[in-house]
Amino acid sequence: MGGPAPASAKTIFISYAHVDVEHARSLKDALTSLGYDVWWDEDLLSTEAFRIRIGDVVTSAAAVIVIWSDASIRSHWVREESLTGVLDEKLVATCIDGFSLSRVPYGFREFNVERVSNTNAILRALAKLEIRVDGAQPKSMRTANPTNLISPQPDSAPEHSAIATTATPESTTTESGATKFTRQSPARTMTAIAVFLITFSVGFCVIIAAGLINVGFVTWEPSLGGDAALDTGAKQVGFIPALNWSLTAVVLLPLAWSLIFLALSELRRAGREMVQRRMILTTDLDPITAEHPDFLRMQKHIGRFVVFSMLFVSSLALSYAAVDYHQVVASIADSPAEHRKINVISEVSGGDGYPLDHPSLERDWSIAAYLDRRDPVSTDPDANRYFDITVYALYAGVGVGSLFSFMFILIGVGLAFFPGVTHAYRLTVIPDLNSKDRRRGFEALGAFFGYGLAVFFIVMIVCYFMSAQNIYMRTSDSNILSFYLPDVWMIQAFVQDPSREALDQITGYLFSENTPSTAPQNVFTWVIFAFIVIGFLGGFYLFLRQAASAGRRVVFDELENIGVARLRRITNLSDEEIRQRLKRIRVWPTDSPGMLTVVAVVIMFLASFVFYKVGVLVIVFLSLVALSRVMAGNS
Repeated sequence: MGGPAPASAKTIFISYAHVDVEHARSLKDALTSLGYDVWWDEDLLSTEAFRIRIGDVVTSAAAVIVIWSDASIRSHWVREESLTGVLDEKLVATCIDGFSLSRVPYGFREFNVERVSNTNAILRALAKLEIRVDGAQPKSMRTANPTNLISPQPDSAPEHSAIATTATPESTTTESGATKFTRQSPARTMTAIAVFLITFSVGFCVIIAAGLINVGFVTWEPSLGGDAALDTGAKQVGFIPALNWSLTAVVLLPLAWSLIFLALSELRRAGREMVQRRMILTTDLDPITAEHPDFLRMQKHIGRFVVFSMLFVSSLALSYAAVDYHQVVASIADSPAEHRKINVISEVSGGDGYPLDHPSLERDWSIAAYLDRRDPVSTDPDANRYFDITVYALYAGVGVGSLFSFMFILIGVGLAFFPGVTHAYRLTVIPDLNSKDRRRGFEALGAFFGYGLAVFFIVMIVCYFMSAQNIYMRTSDSNILSFYLPDVWMIQAFVQDPSREALDQITGYLFSENTPSTAPQNVFTWVIFAFIVIGFLGGFYLFLRQAASAGRRVVFDELENIGVARLRRITNLSDEEIRQRLKRIRVWPTDSPGMLTVVAVVIMFLASFVFYKVGVLVIVFLSLVALSRVMAGNS
């Protein structure tokens, strides 16, 4: 009988520790089923000298696949077999799931390491070594689902990206082989639309309930004061004209909650993209996959932080809503003496009534059951209070709380890219050296940051309507329309006589004669909140810059120490090209709006808090611009 058949030029040798035999068997079976010629030590015949036979097979094999594990890194045979693969430039490095890439032995860390369960990535590595079945690319390479992989890069890989050249569930492949990431999946978009529709329906039901219990439109008519205090002797104070409640319920908060959902789901997608771009690596600059245990642990902790932040800030907002409810509703509802006094406008507090510009007293839908009304209908006090409790909890509590918790979340996400935090997970963040974009990979966070800006603008609009509503309640304007719209006819009068009163009629200037001096106090409160929000957004941006700066320093240190050889698994660029790209890095993650545009819009918003009549025109203009951009982007 003849001896054993020699290994062919297309034989694949698997090197592993025997405790990992099941992993090796699974890989062998998968490759064999595709038609590959696979050899492992169980193919030894009992009559063969195993040292000589294994040496012959490793030397003549077309590829050596090593399976790194805690056991194999201590195996002399595995290291020697792998070294043969290195010397002959035919090593394909893999590892078992759960193995930390930081433990790959020195001398082998230059090579990209795939999970042994990621058959598709291994197939691409074999294809790079020109090992194919019958000279053709295996069908599974074209059709299988390559989830969470980092493939070896061909020497001619396009400069745009150093990530996998096959499509992921959220990416598409260009003809040149570069990966183009999509920003949104249809399922996620549909879920966001569902979030909007559900929350809109809740808000619409609140509007309907306001009408059913007769607090939707309430025309308050003071018992005393009359024409001397109000322009027409009456004032519209219902729930629906109170835009800070009704518009927030059916438009602003549903839109904000949808954007928050998109932002949080986008954050997970951005993290996976940064892994694929090789921006998130081990502290030893070893590539990882999205299943890397340290990366998964970091994502889990970020998720917990998000949940905790929303619960914590929302609980604070609910507490504030409870205090506000007690001051506005309960203090009047529980006091029959107050029922008459709130309907009397007096020059000073106390006595038979309160001034119209009382700094804390509200005369609106929340106490409609106790107001003198021009219309003959009435409101049941119990229904009024149950409605108030529901609305305060939904919108003053959970609504405002969710908005401001998201601002807090922005800071937390920024911290996630801070070197001290990532190092705690044995990870580091560096720029994408192969990206042609000047943001060098941080554009992966562009969509998340864009959604954050949108939520921020909604917060500003909500703050504007809240402050404007507080002012309106303390002015002599008879309805919300006359309060918001500038009196254009006064422009002529202002030209003839530039008085402060005319200026107030045109712009709503808070310090003019026509506005009570006590009205602006709520505006200042919300302006402070606005600056807090700006601080949160700025904080996220600064942490992002810090991450880019730290990553740039890591790359420069590598270049200074051992040159581009250590970075070969990250980029194919020259030392000088890397230096130039890192020097010109730009970290503002969104294409549009730019930083200057955001600053200009914020200034316009802040001016709107003071010039509130012009402010509503500013908000309408910005909303139309945003809507037109969305429609243009979808066309």
